[in-house]
Amino acid sequence: MNNKIKLESYKLEANIEEIKWYQAAIGLLLFLMLTTRLDLAYSIIKLARYTSNSSPIYANTVKRVFRYLKGFIDLGIYIK
Repeated sequence: MNNKIKLESYKLEANIEEIKWYQAAIGLLLFLMLTTRLDLAYSIIKLARYTSNSSPIYANTVKRVFRYLKGFIDLGIYIK
C-alpha cells in the first residue's frame, strides 16, 4: 500500500450502489487473502474499515489492489 495515501473517514455519504460494490470487492479480496494471498493482509484490513461508508478515494485504492493482483497473478501459495 502506498504510504502517501492516508485513509481517513470521508465526510460525504456514498450511495447504496457504491457501498454494495465496495463491500463485495472487499469480501472478494478477503477471500483471496485468506486462501492464497497473505501478502495483501495489511492493505485489505485497512480498507475493510470503511465498508459502511466508502468514498471514491477508497474505491480507487481497491481498484489499485486489483491491478496489483493482475500484475502478479502467478504469485501465491500453492498446495500440492
